[in-house]
Amino acid sequence: GCWSKARTGRPVPVARTGDPTMASGALYVIRSPFDALVAEFNRRSAGLNHTGSVPRSAFQGPEWDAFVSNYISGWVTNVEFWLHAHQAGRSYRDARARPVHLAFYELFVHSLGEEATLMFDWLRGHFAARRGLDLPQTSDALLCLLNDQQGSFRRSSKSRFNPFSQAQRDKICAQVAGLWHADVWGPCTGAMQWERK
Repeated sequence: GCWSKARTGRPVPVARTGDPTMASGALYVIRSPFDALVAEFNRRSAGLNHTGSVPRSAFQGPEWDAFVSNYISGWVTNVEFWLHAHQAGRSYRDARARPVHLAFYELFVHSLGEEATLMFDWLRGHFAARRGLDLPQTSDALLCLLNDQQGSFRRSSKSRFNPFSQAQRDKICAQVAGLWHADVWGPCTGAMQWERK
C-alpha cells in the first residue's frame, strides 16, 4: 500500500501479529467473537487464504464444533491478555506499562475515516518518533486508505450466513460475558455483524 513504506522505501515494522509478550506496545484490533470465529474458520479451512471461504456444509459436524470450542477459548485468552489493565478510553497502558490502542473492527467498517485517523495519530505518537520512523502524515495516510477502501482482502458477500447453533451461541456468550462490548456489538445474541446493521 502507499502508506506501508517509509520514505526510505523499506516496510515500516509497526504492527504485526505474533508473540504478544515480545511486543513493545500494540494497536489491538478486536472483532466480535462470532465474526472473528467464522473469519478464522474460513481462513484455515481454505488453506490459510485470507479471502477464501468454505461451503456451508463445512460449518456442521464435529470439526466445526471442536473449532468453536477451541477458538473461543483462544479468543478469550488473547483479549484478556491485552485488555487486562483496560479501564476506560481507547488508548491506555497495559499491565506491563506498554502503550495500547484499542480499535474495533466493526467501527472501521462503519466509520473508516474517523477510526483510521485515531489509529494513525496513535501510531505516530507512540512509535514513529521513538523509533526514528518517517511515517507519512495522518492526512496523507488517510487519503491513501480512503482511496483504496475495498483493498484486496475481502470475502464474497455471497458466503454470508450464520453458522452458529443456539447451543453454540449460548456457550460463546457465557464465555465472553465479561469481555463483550455491547456499546459496539449490541447484546450478545450470536448475531453476525451483517445481521446487526
